[in-house]
Amino acid sequence: MSYVVFSDVGGTVIDGTPWDVIRRHPSYNKSRGRLELLKFLPVYGLSKIKLLNESRMRKQWLARMAASFTGFSRQTISQIYQDSIEGDLQGILRRDVVARLQEHKQQGATVILVSGIFTDLVQMLAEHIGIDGAIGTQVEYQDDIATGQLFGEPCVGIKKIDYIQDYMKANHPHINMQDCYGYADSFSDKALLSAVGRGIATYPDDAMRGVAENNGWEMFPA
Repeated sequence: MSYVVFSDVGGTVIDGTPWDVIRRHPSYNKSRGRLELLKFLPVYGLSKIKLLNESRMRKQWLARMAASFTGFSRQTISQIYQDSIEGDLQGILRRDVVARLQEHKQQGATVILVSGIFTDLVQMLAEHIGIDGAIGTQVEYQDDIATGQLFGEPCVGIKKIDYIQDYMKANHPHINMQDCYGYADSFSDKALLSAVGRGIATYPDDAMRGVAENNGWEMFPA
């Protein structure tokens, strides 16, 4: 039976966020990055005291990270991604999760990373770990130069479901979502795991662990 596996990235395939690695790259504009981080801190503070939900907080984080790439060429950004994946990101790759995704692929499944992280980075990571493809948030470019803006809606929270449904209609219209699998770690991805027949809470945070227990979802590692 054919099926599709959707996996989150940060906190799931990777222990933490790839931005911690990217910001250390020699070509990254650290001064601009610090400025954008300062702009983000009030938003983060509101989320910590529950005055802003996690999905909206993540959208603001992605907007600030896109702004930190203002004026960079697409080629430079791609090189930063590639160097990060082949370098320090190796130290935070969850190889047990990668092995599980690869096992699905060996069984004939299509395996897709789906993340709020920028699409080009997620696609490169998918290729690096030997799976089929990626869905992510788009950075806006004009003449191959980053404008510092996002293109379209970020792929976070409930919006991930829209991206997944569009992907399924275009690529696997005859596969039922109830036959599909999802892997994610955080409460913000409750919608992702609820949308598939087999949700796996992967290295779950406390909130996701509670949801997984209530829904009878598998937890990985056990």
